[in-house]
Amino acid sequence: CWPKSGSAASATTPFITKTDFSFPTLNTMVRISRQTWPAWRPIRRRSSGGMSANRARSPSRPALPENGGPTWRKFFTAIDMIDTHQHLLYPDRLDYPWTRELPALQGAFRLDDYRTAAAGCGIEGAVFMEVDVDEGQSGDEARFFCELAGDPANGILGVIAAARPGAAGFAEHLEALEHPKLKGIRRVLHTQADAVSQTDGFRADVTRLGRRGLTFDLCVLQRQLGIALDLVRACSGTVFILDHCGVPDIAHNAAPHGEGFLAWRRAVVAIAAEPNVHGKISGLTTYAAEGQRTEDGLRCYVDTMLESFGPERLVWGGDWPVVNLGSGLAQWCALTRKMLVGLSVDEQANIFSANAHVLYKLT
Repeated sequence: CWPKSGSAASATTPFITKTDFSFPTLNTMVRISRQTWPAWRPIRRRSSGGMSANRARSPSRPALPENGGPTWRKFFTAIDMIDTHQHLLYPDRLDYPWTRELPALQGAFRLDDYRTAAAGCGIEGAVFMEVDVDEGQSGDEARFFCELAGDPANGILGVIAAARPGAAGFAEHLEALEHPKLKGIRRVLHTQADAVSQTDGFRADVTRLGRRGLTFDLCVLQRQLGIALDLVRACSGTVFILDHCGVPDIAHNAAPHGEGFLAWRRAVVAIAAEPNVHGKISGLTTYAAEGQRTEDGLRCYVDTMLESFGPERLVWGGDWPVVNLGSGLAQWCALTRKMLVGLSVDEQANIFSANAHVLYKLT
């Protein structure tokens, strides 16, 4: 993704070296890569179906002047990323019935395969995300990946395990999963009936997560965002992460003026107004048609997330290997960096790394 030493790009591009940016309010340090990438042009905020053309700027986000401004602002700083949505598939250990109809996801996608796919992308660590294994294997999956996360050489900083809120024995299941690397729970809802998350038992168990300091990743379809809003309001003590920007139906939404896009935007604005919800910029190319997997095709979705959540409540995810159904990991990394290049360095660092450390309590 980045120019190599000695290449034509590196020969003509000045680089920032050994630069550290601290974020005392986040009680963390974000390491900035030693190389920068030229910004092809200043990024100007575009109107997205009724949104203001320019989001209100924080004092730390000066406007980009037309002449490019100071030298450091002419270049895109390559900030190391935390991938908060890493799927790994080990079919010799676990069963993944949902992949049977998806030839591109057949076979194994192991840690070494992920490293190969992520090479050169600037990913410094990842959060493993459960892969919707057979229900009876969810505990085995969690224990296996918590064990892998225990070895720092594997680069797995935390684990989001599968669980079934509302099911009998949920509390005991959580007890059995307890591990320092367990950071949260996900129950895939976009393949389930809408009623699943509306029961008292489901909401009581999701509330239980908050009391244990665990997060809940929300994976719902665009049309289910209203139901998701009801859930987060009913479980105000639990921290939620909205996966994949709320799974917008990009291929059919006719953004930025179509009613499908505007309905998604209204729903995202509403759920982002709840203080216990964070957003995850991930998965967009998978839900887009081939010609939409571009900066122009996806910018209105990313801008909506930025304007709704702000850089302080967003994280980034690669969604490998599911991202192979869309752009592939390397292209998705480059595309998101390009769409966020107009933000200040600290805002980019928040989205790509710092927020993940705080949200998932990564060490």
